[in-house]
Amino acid sequence: MKKITKKKIFAIGDIHGCNRELRELIKRLPLTDDSTVVFLGDYIDRGPESKQTIQTILELSKHHNIVTLKGNHEKMFLDFIKNNNTPEASAFLYNGGTATLASYSDEFGNYMFPKEHLEFLNSLDLFYETDDAFFVHAGLPDTSLQNIKNDDYEDDLLWIRESFFESKYEWNKLIIHGHTPVLNTVLSPKRINIDTGCVFEGKLTAIELPEQILYSVPKQKKIAGTPKIDNSGHNRRGMRFEVIMPVVIQTSGKKLKFQTINYSDFGMLIHSTTSKNTKLEINVEINGTIGAASNSAEFRGTVLRSEKKVTGDFYAIKFTKAPINFLKKMECY
Repeated sequence: MKKITKKKIFAIGDIHGCNRELRELIKRLPLTDDSTVVFLGDYIDRGPESKQTIQTILELSKHHNIVTLKGNHEKMFLDFIKNNNTPEASAFLYNGGTATLASYSDEFGNYMFPKEHLEFLNSLDLFYETDDAFFVHAGLPDTSLQNIKNDDYEDDLLWIRESFFESKYEWNKLIIHGHTPVLNTVLSPKRINIDTGCVFEGKLTAIELPEQILYSVPKQKKIAGTPKIDNSGHNRRGMRFEVIMPVVIQTSGKKLKFQTINYSDFGMLIHSTTSKNTKLEINVEINGTIGAASNSAEFRGTVLRSEKKVTGDFYAIKFTKAPINFLKKMECY
């Protein structure tokens, strides 16, 4: 008599550009022709190989059934691609996005996204469910699974944290998620968190269902900061982007208003937006905010150089404290 076995599902947590670890993890999984691999999102940002990570997933899809979910970092990336002159685009850059763009860049700092990769990003699902489990990037609000609609609950599915962890709501399926890095996999009757922070020197984890067998690969090598690229003859930790955002600088008891011309995760070029005196002294430490009043972030920096033109005063600022979490809700990991 032929033995009947239940089809196995393997879920993989947040990768964040750790492609070497992903490839090693895939080798360790006992995949069969009828296995399904569910990726929980956050394939990109922070790690050194975002482009390569997406390519690895696309290659795997040629041989196995895969399900790819959207993470909050893919959401920010898509916002950046749609319009890089927005607060959402700024959030992408300040939350590891320059590492993603560097992985798509040539030696001159020019980046281009392959059509196949853009199609991949635009095809990501918000959730996936089986008879016994519900897969999602971040978690769920207090509502039945039958009520979950893509447009209505997208923010929750991509961003939720504490309210989901502390919820007393009883869903009728086991929730498998990532998004919030933990030292070791969280295994509870209600939910399983398999984001074990590979990009933060943790490990990349997969779980086999329904047996709940864990597989993991430790971070193989520490990568400090954003990958270096050669941009117009200058080594930089990232690239500058022409994104216009308001800047307010506090100096001598006054609030001076400026606007970015371009900026990166390590500095910005700004110019005055008012006819009033906005003079800043070279080598002076400054502090201020970047972004609209309702969605701004604090920074500190040093004035490296200045130039006075007919159109206003221009200054190059080097961050000593970058506005890492740009949007209030986007306290990303």
